[in-house]
Parts: sequence; C-alpha cells; structure tokens
Amino acid sequence: MISGVSTAERENDLEALLSICNELGGYSRVAAKFDQGELAFEKALKAVDILNLRGTEHEATTMLNYATLFVHSNRPDEALEKYRIAEVIYAGLDKANDYRIAALNNNMASLHIKKHDYEKAEKCADRALEIINETGTDGDEIAVTLSLKAQIFAGVGEYEKALGELEKAEAVYASVGDPGVMHTAVTDATFGEVLGKLGRFDEAFARYEKALSAVSKNFGENQNYVSVLRGFAAVKGAAGDSEGKSKLADEADRVEAALLGRTL
Repeated sequence: MISGVSTAERENDLEALLSICNELGGYSRVAAKFDQGELAFEKALKAVDILNLRGTEHEATTMLNYATLFVHSNRPDEALEKYRIAEVIYAGLDKANDYRIAALNNNMASLHIKKHDYEKAEKCADRALEIINETGTDGDEIAVTLSLKAQIFAGVGEYEKALGELEKAEAVYASVGDPGVMHTAVTDATFGEVLGKLGRFDEAFARYEKALSAVSKNFGENQNYVSVLRGFAAVKGAAGDSEGKSKLADEADRVEAALLGRTL
C-alpha cells in the first residue's frame, strides 16, 4: 500500500490515492501505527479537496475512517469531531436514513461508551435501532447495536438487562449467514464481562477465550486483542485467580508494547 501511495502521487492519480490512503489508514489503525495512519488520512483529505469532493460520500467515508483511527489512538475528542462531519454529510445525501447513518450512530455510541457518557451512547444506539427498523438494514448491524446496548447497561451496573441484550444479539447473529468476526468477538467479550459481574465465572472465561481466539486468528495480536486480554484479566481477578489475572495482564502489556514499538 505504501508503494501504491508513492505510485499514485508520482502519476498524480488522485482517485487511486484517495482509495489507497483510506485502506492504508485502516491497516495502520489495526497495526497501531497511528502516525502512519494519520499521514495517510491527511493525504486522502488533500485528494478530496483537489477532486472537489467535499460534502460527498467520499469525504464522509474518509472522515469516518479517520475518526476510527483517533478512537483507537485514544483521542476521543478528535474522533467525535470527525464523526460529526461525516454525520452532517450523510444527512444531506439522498436516502440518508440508511445503513450508513445507523453504522455511524453505532460508532458514535461506542465512542461515548469509552468516555463513560452512557446517556449520549444510549441516544446514538437508539437512533441506530430506529433507522435499522425503518430501513430493514441487515441483521449484523442490528446485533452490533444490541451489543452496544448491552455495554451501556453494563456501564451503569444493570447486568441482567445487559445479558438480555447480548442474548438477543447472539440470536440475531445465528440468523445471519456470515456475521462479522470482529462483531461477534466484541459480543463474546461483553458476555464475558457481564457474566463475570454476575459471578458466572466459568461461562465468562469461556466467552473471553472464544473472543481471544477469534481476534488472534483473524486479525492477529492487535489493540482489540489487548482490550480482550485486559477484560479477561479483570474477571480472573474478580474470581480470585490472582495468578491468572497477572498472567493475562502481563501478556496484554507485552502485546501493547510490541504494537507501540516499545520494549518491556
């Protein structure tokens, strides 16, 4: 992709540059190469300007991807700024109340959850569900939203309600031919957290192990893998397994250091 960016710049192929930079930015997010990703998205936005694509879906897609990079690099305010730009653009397009707006609201809900602003998160998740119900968006996005609702309930300590949302999400995934691996992994990790809070530790451990396996197999030891390890460690600690907690926390530190180019 880096070679492709150089070729597109040399040949002044701005359409290709825009596409490749979005792909490179997404890869950089997963690989925790955040500076590289930011540079890629800035190049993409320059291409958007030159091609006179401001206010179009091309800009909205770039802003959405850029925001997600900021979420993963722990820059929530900058992420929210980009999400809001995308939101305004999508709202002005034809057929605005479609899967794009639902997905955007789910992304914003996830961001508000990270900031522990559960009231705003719930408003975004409810808006996503409203759009999904209006437009018949595919089941995968419904399950994502239900999983987010579960995280919101868990965040305010309503674990039985959270479990109910997760069970509904899992039923939806079962009806979908090929649900997204990352989506189901997040649901499994949330199951682990909630079951741990309810004292159902063996079930919680199984869910975390399932989530770790899915992320590792499909995406490698990335930042999502680190997040699952830390959640798993917390539940091990709650179960009184201090050795297991320490082992998982140490593994999370090792992987995160490797992602960020540090040594322990």
